[in-house]
Amino acid sequence: MPVIDILAGAVVRGVGGRRSEYRPIVSTLSPTAEPLVIADAFRTKLGLHQLYIADLDGILHARPNLQILRQLVQNRFDMWVDAGIRSRHDAERLCTLGITTVVAGLETLKNVNELQSMVAQFGTERICFSLDLKQGRPLGGSEWPAEVKRIVELAVSAGVTKMVVLDLADVGEGNGVSTIETCFWIRNAFPSLFLAAGGGVRDRSDLLRLKVAGASAALVSSALHDGRLTASDIADD
Repeated sequence: MPVIDILAGAVVRGVGGRRSEYRPIVSTLSPTAEPLVIADAFRTKLGLHQLYIADLDGILHARPNLQILRQLVQNRFDMWVDAGIRSRHDAERLCTLGITTVVAGLETLKNVNELQSMVAQFGTERICFSLDLKQGRPLGGSEWPAEVKRIVELAVSAGVTKMVVLDLADVGEGNGVSTIETCFWIRNAFPSLFLAAGGGVRDRSDLLRLKVAGASAALVSSALHDGRLTASDIADD
């Protein structure tokens, strides 16, 4: 699942979660960092129709790029969108736009009660929980437990059937995926969960490692833009 990080209206390259260092993407797939052009390149050149959108303006400043999201919906992209939702009201705004899957990220979500309310209102197919980590540590606020396993258990008990595991420290660094053991544990503990994982995917070998660990999907960005993952690599997996 190709990731599009949007900041100030442009697609940017993530670097280890150090968002002050994010700059407009330079890609082998597109001459521009305009979100709709990048999205279309993923679809036409790589055959990828489903997108993962990280709306950093929403995550950092609670000002999601609603116009860009609306354009992507109108162009028939199937999207998972993390726009920094903090409450059920934020999720409702995205659902109204026609977003396929709304991602409730640990980094911004207030507590598990909000998550449970979202799942109850919008359904298990519409709401995904993102286990946001940095160097293995959860990024949740004071109303969340400090232990990864306990957070996962709470999310599942809230009704979540889709989950993302993402370590921001791995993003764009080219050092590989550090969440393999976490994915193994989640898959064994909750075998029916749809599990997506990302951060640090370098090439096809990392896709295979995630597959063996039980991931249902892989979130990828830099490797696609740099040409380290090609259309044939993706087709093989």
